[in-house]
Amino acid sequence: MVYTCSIVMILFADGLVVVVLSRLVAGISIGGEYTAIFAAVDEFVPASYRGRVDIIIDGSWHIGGIAASLISMGMNTEKLWKGMFGLGLIGVLPIIVLRRYIPESPRWLLTKNR
Repeated sequence: MVYTCSIVMILFADGLVVVVLSRLVAGISIGGEYTAIFAAVDEFVPASYRGRVDIIIDGSWHIGGIAASLISMGMNTEKLWKGMFGLGLIGVLPIIVLRRYIPESPRWLLTKNR
């Protein structure tokens, strides 16, 4: 949610300071999420598949970066770069839905006697 709010703030920003601060918060939230996913993988994915799943997750980050670079080539107007941030919000939608179905960590559930 922090990332989503940050990107929405960028889309409606009226000055460079708001864009920079919003982008900073978005970057911090993505960094936190990106490191947390590997902890979740370690708890839910069997050891025999764990490395492959980690590579897929890590590779998706790089594929997304390459795709964003290719899409943004030649974009230099305000509406187009804001559109790129808007496209980033589309990628958040499946995550919001998936979060409702991913169970809590087994360790956390054990500490709560569940």
